[in-house]
Amino acid sequence: MTFSGFRRSTKAMAAGRRHGKTSMCATRHDTTTLTMRSKRPADASERLIKPYLESLNLGGVEHQPLGNVTPDFSIDGRIAVEVRRLNQNFVDGIGDHQGVEQVHFSIYPWLHNELPKMGPSIEGESWWVSVHYRRPLPHSQAIRASIRNQLQAFMGRSARTSQSEWQIEAAPNFRLTLRLSSEDLGKFFVLASMSDYNQGGFVVAEALKNVELCSAEKWRKVIACPHKFEQWWLVLHDVMGLGLVNEDWVSVSEHLSPSCHVWNRIAVVGSKDPLRGHVLYTRQPV
Repeated sequence: MTFSGFRRSTKAMAAGRRHGKTSMCATRHDTTTLTMRSKRPADASERLIKPYLESLNLGGVEHQPLGNVTPDFSIDGRIAVEVRRLNQNFVDGIGDHQGVEQVHFSIYPWLHNELPKMGPSIEGESWWVSVHYRRPLPHSQAIRASIRNQLQAFMGRSARTSQSEWQIEAAPNFRLTLRLSSEDLGKFFVLASMSDYNQGGFVVAEALKNVELCSAEKWRKVIACPHKFEQWWLVLHDVMGLGLVNEDWVSVSEHLSPSCHVWNRIAVVGSKDPLRGHVLYTRQPV
């Protein structure tokens, strides 16, 4: 790029910012400018999937060919590849969704750290705490405050050991089960387990639902970024933990919604054998 061309590109970008036209994507005309941006490091899913893309022997694989924007990879400069974790999702009544692991990740570390702070065992008395929940749930801060208050109230009861198990409704759809330990655990409360009632289901139906959710979410980014690639692929990193085998993925492929056919290819890659991908859909030869 010449110096004068660089100045023109810079002025165009500045004008776009003044008029509210900046975007997280690039068109064909500002590709050169975007490639000058620093790239973010590849995340865990992208690091896993890159060797899979290279194993296809279709050409050079480049991470973030246009900078920190869509797509995540390009193959031979012709094929754009979007990468996403294939996780289980909860869909609420208005169509919004979130990964089922989000509640676990926000509550589990807090409980793990908070329960020991509530004090040591009392004259050898300790209680195991099991957590059970299903969505929709209140905000995690409200759940935490309720858990703390309910457990502090429980510690103040005079007849705690009159029964060996108690149920506490800490919040709507969020329940604690307290079980008296047969031995002194050192702390009054010790985390035993967490059960997510939105997780699981019939494995093929669950996988199919989440592939379609991921496809729709990623395609919304693609249609907002009209790059000039010959093909667009979606490659998913399976972190659902459902134990699907090849026959299950064939069934998912057979029942895939036509709404997923916007992609030229959809494939799923697992952590155990990342070089062996399951192609769920392909629209045209590469």
